[in-house]
Amino acid sequence: MKKLVIFSPDSVHLVNYLQLIDGYFDSILVITDGQNPSISISLPYPTEKINFSIKNPLRNRRQILHLKKTITNFQPDLIHLHNIGTGAYLLEEAVRDLNVPKVATAWGSDVLVAPKRSFIFRKIVQHVLQNFDAFTCDALFMAYEMEKLSTKPLDIQIANFGVESVDVRRAPKENIIYSNRLHNPLYRIDLIVDLFLEYKSRNPHDTWKLIVAATGSETELLKQKVAQSPFNEFIEFVGWIDAAQNQSWYQKAKIYVSIPRSDGTSISLLEAMAHGCVPIVSNLPANNEWITDGFNGIVYKGKSTLPFDAAMQLDAEKCAQINREIIALHGLKSSNRSKFIAIYDQLLAKK
Repeated sequence: MKKLVIFSPDSVHLVNYLQLIDGYFDSILVITDGQNPSISISLPYPTEKINFSIKNPLRNRRQILHLKKTITNFQPDLIHLHNIGTGAYLLEEAVRDLNVPKVATAWGSDVLVAPKRSFIFRKIVQHVLQNFDAFTCDALFMAYEMEKLSTKPLDIQIANFGVESVDVRRAPKENIIYSNRLHNPLYRIDLIVDLFLEYKSRNPHDTWKLIVAATGSETELLKQKVAQSPFNEFIEFVGWIDAAQNQSWYQKAKIYVSIPRSDGTSISLLEAMAHGCVPIVSNLPANNEWITDGFNGIVYKGKSTLPFDAAMQLDAEKCAQINREIIALHGLKSSNRSKFIAIYDQLLAKK
């Protein structure tokens, strides 16, 4: 009987990963931060919620002891940490002395940004890298950053959570530019809006529309900005949407845009590629592993770039064909599931 403890923030990434490995383990215990109850309540596994904050030393000690007791009683064959953040400190302290194989999956800013901003975060990541057995991340440059933080050689597999294969027999694409990242400063939705308004100012009579999905701390400010524009009828905020609605917009959109300040491999980007959208992405190492500027998408390199003009000039059909081939080789759930299962098989064989 194979048993897994998975330790992760409440996130759609957690849901996607559990679906990815469904059926491999006989029993799974999820330990999460409970920050998104709608997600944790919906999980089909026993779920333990703890506070991932490490600001209170006395509470930290209680949390660590509670974690150690909970995990010991569950008797897992494997422990898998997702996101090497503050919660990772609590988990690493709790399981350091347990003779159980441990896997850590980096999500992006946990190894790319946080260690550079904080000595404490750097030490948390380094302790996990030192004491865990296997590691995954979704981009080569992230693996390189992890190697730089480590004092030992690391066993790192490049894998993402994958996307479903897509039936390409769809309705014709429309003159839609689609954005679906969170409305937070990291994702620069305000810049996307500004770039679109600038495009419309030069092309006031064309029919292109910008569809902005998701929500966040900047949603109301974005709506106010658009409302004051003479082109407000060409920008639509569709709010927080479900998976089916998200897929529908991918199917309709000719162009997909995502230009965050920092990112790993975005599942949203892979989904857009699978659906034949022309991607516009920021000039980041993870994006450059998927998109070659002017070949299968556009890499936004700053204000001198006119990304929408450039995307419209690409051969959309050729771009879609290339991107679907890339996803078939490297981005599908089936191929990435095999990578994670291989890690588990290897670790279990050593027990």
